Amino acid sequence: MVSRTSPNFVAIAILTRIVSLGFALATRNDARISWKPCGNATIPRECGTFQVPLDYADLTVGTASLAVAKLNATVSPRLGTIFVNPGGPGGSGVQWVLSDVMSLILNGTGGRFDIVSWDPRGVGNTEDWVRCFDSGTAERSFWNGSLRGTDLAIRNDFTDPAAREEFYSHIDEVDSTLIKFGKQCNSQTKGMLKYVGTAATVRDMVALHDNLEGNKPINYWGLSYGTIIGNYFVNTFPDRVGRVIIDGIVNPWDWATEQPKIVYGLANFSDATFDAFASSCAAAGPFKCAIAQEESTLESIRKWVFSLIELAYDNTKASGGTFITSGQLRGLLWVGMYEPRKWPGLAQDLAQIAAALSNSSNSSSTVKSRILSPRTQSIPFIRRDNTSSFDPATSYAFQAITCVDAIDAGNSTTRQGFKAVVELTDNHTRMFGPFIGWNAPVLYCQHWPVRAVERFTGPFNHTLRNRIMVIGNSVDPITPFGNAKAVAEALGSSAVLLKHNGYGHASIYMHSSCTVAATSKYFITGELPPKGTVCEVSKIRLYALYIH
Repeated sequence: MVSRTSPNFVAIAILTRIVSLGFALATRNDARISWKPCGNATIPRECGTFQVPLDYADLTVGTASLAVAKLNATVSPRLGTIFVNPGGPGGSGVQWVLSDVMSLILNGTGGRFDIVSWDPRGVGNTEDWVRCFDSGTAERSFWNGSLRGTDLAIRNDFTDPAAREEFYSHIDEVDSTLIKFGKQCNSQTKGMLKYVGTAATVRDMVALHDNLEGNKPINYWGLSYGTIIGNYFVNTFPDRVGRVIIDGIVNPWDWATEQPKIVYGLANFSDATFDAFASSCAAAGPFKCAIAQEESTLESIRKWVFSLIELAYDNTKASGGTFITSGQLRGLLWVGMYEPRKWPGLAQDLAQIAAALSNSSNSSSTVKSRILSPRTQSIPFIRRDNTSSFDPATSYAFQAITCVDAIDAGNSTTRQGFKAVVELTDNHTRMFGPFIGWNAPVLYCQHWPVRAVERFTGPFNHTLRNRIMVIGNSVDPITPFGNAKAVAEALGSSAVLLKHNGYGHASIYMHSSCTVAATSKYFITGELPPKGTVCEVSKIRLYALYIH
């Protein structure tokens, strides 16, 4: 007689696996990391690897090797280690540690800590990254003929019924292709997708910390998606919390407990950030901002950018191809909103693109290689190369991690995703709607074949061993201040909220002496700023013009 397990028993077992994550100890790995010099920066970095279990609840599954990088403390006495994560998901912690952004992190931590990061599961040089295709050729062949394989090219918006119907005509084809894509990724990665969830990444950080620092409280600074890692960590291991900053808050309830969706309210902050870019350019004038004229205004700069998008679209339609599509151009603009310190360079890039599209320059290939690749590869949810081979395939780490963390798809449909793109573009942001919507998880996760073996779904209101700092920008293009406020309120007396009164994504990319003083003091002494602290940004030099 065959024994059948009770469905109720199965449900209880699954629920227990999900919610008990935080109360099980991470597996200890005492093998010393063999650090070797890496990078070519003035301040030396070191790199190594660290072995972790694929499944902390089933050690027989095997292990993965995490790529790890370290920037040693620059000021004595050394006070320990701070783990950092740049966001994504899909951002490489190793490349971040090797980059010049670490000067901002050193300023914000006082220089007395080793700064350590790692490529999370599915990312960068960590083993078993999300390799859905063997080569770029195979990838292009798979997407050939599918709208899903393109950067969504829209001239203006979808208010023209013909444009809207043409877009909707692709729903069935995209739906079918996404089903095949999920199967392709799961097959190509040999079933590894279920091990790349954030819950496991948190365990990896705890194991890495214990290897380096023993059973001390854990210090952490996470930006963007790194705040999901941070939120999972402090609520999963509340007794291990040391000095923790989460900065540029992704809504953890949306991430962990709801179906992937487009949050239309974000569009207000995306457009507000663009307005700041345009108005500062107009104020700087033509000798300081490459796309300004003598009488430029915010509105004239906005109109010029929309005309450039239309020109890219028209050129593509007329020639069957061009060095930049309207979809790629929108992506370039979106990436540019993240860091105000780079707005002058963004203006120069736009001016060169305009010249190339207008045939007044023969350097379109040079413009493409110099501008598009470096800028668009900095944001994980743009399809991008993740290898150094001659014919590289794209890493789909953003899609994989986002989707395995999500709750089960339920009755979500591709049609709903298409309608959300139209709603976002027509009624919230013409500038960024096609790009944000088309790259959103709502158009992937409904057909992603697996969910993570361990998922954390809250609650997000634990009492923590030490109080943490929650930072939100007043105008952030992707993570609004309201997210930071909600997270701080949920944690109650265990968190202090700091409002960084500036633009861009997370606090470090628009300098504030007040914010730097607050973060460094907190990491060094444990003292948090007073409740209700608002830090103004410092006078910064954009377009060789001092602005607030």
